[in-house]
Amino acid sequence: MPSLRPFVPVKWQQLAAWLRKGDGNRLLIVNTGVCSGLYALGDVCQQKLTGSGTNDWARNLRMATLGLLMGPVNHYWYVALDFVMPGRAGKTVFKKVLADQLVMAPVCCVLFYTGMCFLERKTSRQAMGELKVKFWPTYKMDCTVWPAAQVVNFYFVPPAWRVTYNSVMTFLWTVFLSYMKHVSKGSHSSMIHPCSSPSNEEAT
Repeated sequence: MPSLRPFVPVKWQQLAAWLRKGDGNRLLIVNTGVCSGLYALGDVCQQKLTGSGTNDWARNLRMATLGLLMGPVNHYWYVALDFVMPGRAGKTVFKKVLADQLVMAPVCCVLFYTGMCFLERKTSRQAMGELKVKFWPTYKMDCTVWPAAQVVNFYFVPPAWRVTYNSVMTFLWTVFLSYMKHVSKGSHSSMIHPCSSPSNEEAT
């Protein structure tokens, strides 16, 4: 069965083995830290790409805080998938990717927007309004990006590195998420048409 193992340095393989010890607690901590850091870094890059000038550190902190939530969610999701559907056969990978897109992707979209609104101290009504507008564009883009990435994840990447691999892919995805989060309601057409210039989210 194809594997990335022959291409992974021995020290990395040893690190993966060390992370798997301790009932998975080490791996959970590392996955959570990586996810949080990449959420913040993705937001920094998004601000640079849109030429927002001075970096908004409070916004970076909110993204990093949300990453602390998403890290464990992803960690236990992949543990559950491997438990319910063990192995890397083609049929198993297909089922995992399908489950990821139909279950985890919508959950992550909801958690992202509602979580960020909570950290911004918005009302539940404001959060639901934002989710209603931004969920479908985000989910449709998710369905064009993540299936191929998750085939690689489930078929080639060892279980100990799946959340880390997913987080690295999420770094690029988070740039898009940060953009989606911080554009104004009047700029939603530019979410799908990149030629339109984004604007900062209007204060609510």
